[in-house]
Amino acid sequence: SNRPLKDGNPPRDYTDIWKVNITKKGLSEPIHLDAPVNSDKDEYYPTVADNGDIYFGSTRDGGKGGSDIYRCRYKDGKFMAAENLGDAINSEFNEYEAYIAPDQSYIVFNASKPNGLKNLDFYISYNQNGTWAKAKKLPVPISSDSIDWAPKVTPDGKYFYFSSTRSKDQPIPAKAEN
Repeated sequence: SNRPLKDGNPPRDYTDIWKVNITKKGLSEPIHLDAPVNSDKDEYYPTVADNGDIYFGSTRDGGKGGSDIYRCRYKDGKFMAAENLGDAINSEFNEYEAYIAPDQSYIVFNASKPNGLKNLDFYISYNQNGTWAKAKKLPVPISSDSIDWAPKVTPDGKYFYFSSTRSKDQPIPAKAEN
């Protein structure tokens, strides 16, 4: 959100990641995540692994492109320094909206290669012994010539959900894709 950090202040020029806690009375008020998760640039589309590590897109300084995917490890109740996921994931273009598998065995994200929303497709990379493999574009029918975003996988790993601007006339696969 670009909400102000203090009531009465104007909205900010960039977005940050916020959270709410689940309490016995419902949801808490939004809580701003301080540095190292947030910076003075845009941070967005967080997902959290089972161990608490958070993955997100950011336009922070020091990236490879306009927007890159970062991780902040969660240790001893706090987030460690933001780590750019490197050349296997990030490029000179824009990478956004990471979905991390609960066990961090794979990551699915959006990338606009070359830049531009009409080139926004899904990519996947597998974590091989702590090293990310070179990301590969997911094929049709998952990626398309339309704008595809918001990758999510159900907790049981059976279903992949996403949003798209594709026409309702797109063919639907006859069976589930692996």
